[in-house]
Amino acid sequence: DHFHDYRAALWFGFGASVLCLVAAIFYLLLHKIAESINKQMFTPPDTYPEISVTSIRDFPFSIWLAAVTGVTFYSVLYPFQSTGTYFLMKDFNLAQNYSALLVSILPFISLFLSPFFGWIVGRFAKRALIVLL
Repeated sequence: DHFHDYRAALWFGFGASVLCLVAAIFYLLLHKIAESINKQMFTPPDTYPEISVTSIRDFPFSIWLAAVTGVTFYSVLYPFQSTGTYFLMKDFNLAQNYSALLVSILPFISLFLSPFFGWIVGRFAKRALIVLL
């Protein structure tokens, strides 16, 4: 019975939700302040470019490469997230806590390193090459 104490998880989820709500309100306030300071920045253009489904074929190769890389990565990662703990316990005889820790390492590290790597990709011009790395 590994679901004996769920209160900590519920409180963590509640705290994360409140933090997200506060951050969204703060962002809205900053947006309103910036909008009032510079009306020119936030006015919509007179005409928008026409977008159609057939324009997909005109996307650059780097966009297609990034899309295929992202879909491939997440289609491999997410199914393992749900069954990885059981797989490691059964096939490698690992304890439940240790196998759950191993499965959660990648998303946990990704949580903190994604903004840093986003900054690197935004700073350098070779975005498709960085996505492959």
